Amino acid sequence: DGIRDRDVTGETCALPIFAFGLIAIWRVRHSATPLPNADGLDIRVSAKIASPATFGSTILLPASSAEWNDATLAAILSHERSHVRYWDSYVQWLARVHACIFWFNPLAWWLSRRLADLAETTSDDAVLDAMPDRTAYADLLLEIARHPAPTTVTSAARSNISARIERIISGIPPALPPRKWVRAAAVTALVP
Repeated sequence: DGIRDRDVTGETCALPIFAFGLIAIWRVRHSATPLPNADGLDIRVSAKIASPATFGSTILLPASSAEWNDATLAAILSHERSHVRYWDSYVQWLARVHACIFWFNPLAWWLSRRLADLAETTSDDAVLDAMPDRTAYADLLLEIARHPAPTTVTSAARSNISARIERIISGIPPALPPRKWVRAAAVTALVP
């Protein structure tokens, strides 16, 4: 993911538009330059995006990432690595398709938003484990939130940025990552 604040209900739920968005970001991913020595991760850099994001199992960084200091890069990679680890892109794509099909059901939209919020909370906690300076991370979230990411990628700044920053600065203890059975149950709930 990157780091963005966007309400899922404000996004379009037309499946053709969603599919077009996936194809467009896949092209960005395909044309992006892979980083060597990426510790076994698929990390790519592209001038076509403005903020870090995760597309499937690929971490996409903007061209401006070359100017980041080591602490910033480590925080962002920690956040995005968490999205890859928990398959957040795939879960959110499934949630989006579910919301598009069941657009009339408020629970479909709630589930999509809740899954996005959980993905961001878990990824924020991964950063806070590696980066003890909560204020610096909150500043980083605000900086990245100024650059929108496509809705077809998992982006750290997309989901409820103000509540996330408040949680980070207030020192609320990190949430435990959802257990595998909870994630499986959430995905299973999307299938019907």
